[in-house]
Amino acid sequence: MEAVAATASPSDAQLGARTLVGDQQALLSLYEAHFGAVYDFALRVVRDGPLAAHVAETAFARVRKAAGDFGEAPLFALARVCALDALHDRARARPADLPEREGHQFTQMDAQRLSDPSAVLFDRELIELVWDSAAALTPDEYSLLDLHIRHDLTVEELAYHCGLNGSASTRLSRLCRGLDDAVISTLVVTRWRKSCARLDLALSDLEDPGADKIRLVVRQHVRECEQCRESEQRFVSPTEVFGGFAAIPAPPRLRRDLLKRLNRPEPREHSSRLRRLTFGIL
Repeated sequence: MEAVAATASPSDAQLGARTLVGDQQALLSLYEAHFGAVYDFALRVVRDGPLAAHVAETAFARVRKAAGDFGEAPLFALARVCALDALHDRARARPADLPEREGHQFTQMDAQRLSDPSAVLFDRELIELVWDSAAALTPDEYSLLDLHIRHDLTVEELAYHCGLNGSASTRLSRLCRGLDDAVISTLVVTRWRKSCARLDLALSDLEDPGADKIRLVVRQHVRECEQCRESEQRFVSPTEVFGGFAAIPAPPRLRRDLLKRLNRPEPREHSSRLRRLTFGIL
């Protein structure tokens, strides 16, 4: 047992502690272990390749300037702050420069993360609708949903590291319920409207058929209509589909270039403010 313990790989917490005292190899080990997941998260939040690269590099560069316990959760919380800051800076500098709609890479699925892949993988309408509904959230909302559903951070981890002050459970519940409602309401309308005369009539009577109004009418109808309620239960949970989105790999050259820059010696001077920073309070 002692031999195993002696040769075991250091934990994220141990690597983080070593990084704080200038161990460059510890930082590189953290980078190798988590860069792919951090880049995927950043890209899905900012929807822009070069900006996502900047976010990932900034997050890892800040690791050695942040005090406190380290692990995957605080690293993602740090990446979230960097992503939201980058979006804010870009909007302030170039408010009219908006990214084009995301490509097909954002809706690739990882079958191993799905309980029933056959019910999802060939339903492109469902997959694209889930992504479009998630992408319509604000970056702040999307980042929390992504960390919770796709990266498995618990409510407690998000509350602590993202500074949600006890509102994490409520916010995450609303985000998950909102995603489910948005997707399922649309599917009920597109796939079952003509099979239920009452639903068709209720929607035809709408004077202002906006998305929110349609969703409200559909939800009320489903509660009262056994046929549509049974149809709804056959849909795969949109949050499960969201959790099944595959990680988007970073370009190999980008991974190498960022690694080279991180491998450069860090300037010795640090401000006292940076030394006092803790993950989740940046």
